[in-house]
Amino acid sequence: MRRVRNAVLADLGLPEDMLTFVNYPTRFDSRDMTAALKGSGIECPNLKDYAWRLWDYWERHLDPDLHIDRSLKGTVGGKVVLVTGGSSGIGLAAAHKFAEAGAITLICGRDQDKLDEACKEAKAKGYNFVAYPADIADMSDCDRFLKVLVENHGGVDFLINNAGRSIRRAIEASYDRFHDYERTMQLNYFGCLRVTMGLLPGMAAKRKGHVVNISSIGVLTNAPRFSAYVASKAALDAWTLRFQRVCRCRYQFHHHQHAAGAHAHDCADQPLQQRADALARRGRRHDCPSLHLQAGAHCHPPWHYGSSDARPGAPHRTDCHEHQLSHVP
Repeated sequence: MRRVRNAVLADLGLPEDMLTFVNYPTRFDSRDMTAALKGSGIECPNLKDYAWRLWDYWERHLDPDLHIDRSLKGTVGGKVVLVTGGSSGIGLAAAHKFAEAGAITLICGRDQDKLDEACKEAKAKGYNFVAYPADIADMSDCDRFLKVLVENHGGVDFLINNAGRSIRRAIEASYDRFHDYERTMQLNYFGCLRVTMGLLPGMAAKRKGHVVNISSIGVLTNAPRFSAYVASKAALDAWTLRFQRVCRCRYQFHHHQHAAGAHAHDCADQPLQQRADALARRGRRHDCPSLHLQAGAHCHPPWHYGSSDARPGAPHRTDCHEHQLSHVP
């Protein structure tokens, strides 16, 4: 029970000492006031008649989190965001959203021509990408790229691990193609980990950072002919979940799932835009204690506006976290 209690307190960012005051006896003595008002026709109202007004005023005007800009612009504006595989597909569409919100948007990819084209497209819309040619599947090139990121930008604030390789081939057609499994693991798992672990020391030093891993809905289903791809994403999911437990209270870490095999170059424009919008909305803070792992994670009390007893005109506040990219409207 102590371990559970400590885990809950750690998730909520609450000190253990606060438990001392959960049932702290409080007495309100109004005898002096009553004596002073005697004969004036004025009396102290019942606490139940006015306490809600005090609470309502605090929620509207005194809550320190009330005026935090929770929009994408308020979250990533001026921050360094890296989108791997950002020269096309989901990565490119997401990069546009981040750049529109004022982020210093870095994209990387293997094809210099695609990077140049992406930069031209961004410039035509009134903002800029910072493009880096890099092969995430090549560990030595990963190290070179990470060194450049640290030298030029001091690391990143948001890492979107989007680069990936999808192979659709049945196992019986892969007996002599073991390299299919090697190359999907090399990029989708080892490359992702190499980039993430290369940037984590900088996030730990700043005590802030946000990492998003793009997974696949195929991990949760039995998608046929995607054994190599789904296996690599399953490995990434397992590592992500373990990371959440080990690095609790140090980072924000999320993973998102899309349709099996529907990686950057495989999606139609409309699904791409929808997924990109959802991915970009990840920049907002979501109050899910089990997943929100930044030190001193923001937490609201277990009440929120919008309930049946909300006062008229009160601002609507809800706390939520969408777990799968494909499920976000």
